[in-house]
Amino acid sequence: MRRRLTLFACWLALTATALIPEYAHSAEKVIRIGTVSPGSASTTGYAEAAFWKRLRELGWVEGRNIVAVKRYAEGDLDRLAGLIREVVEREVDVIVTAGAQSAITARNATGSIPIVALTGDPVSSGLADSLARPGAI
Repeated sequence: MRRRLTLFACWLALTATALIPEYAHSAEKVIRIGTVSPGSASTTGYAEAAFWKRLRELGWVEGRNIVAVKRYAEGDLDRLAGLIREVVEREVDVIVTAGAQSAITARNATGSIPIVALTGDPVSSGLADSLARPGAI
């Protein structure tokens, strides 16, 4: 299970960095990554740690060229919209979230910020047209 989470976190980190403009990896620009979790810091701990570890391995370091804006719903899904609105107001460059409801809420909150979403079936939730051509959420 941990291996699967680590592999997924690596994929998520690579996807998130692919959405960040190429020029951003210079010393001049600090990238703002907003993460919104339906859970808590303790329930997302291992996967989140693997995500940030992989970003560090790719040269993206919190406090140097990344500002992390982390929000947790603590299991209260009614809080998602407010938390995502907070992240959007902080003018993040990319939003990373988990679950279809979080991704849909993020999509409804912004049309300009790229969203990286961990969700089981993006097609059935309406986040993607197909797996072959997912498009943008």
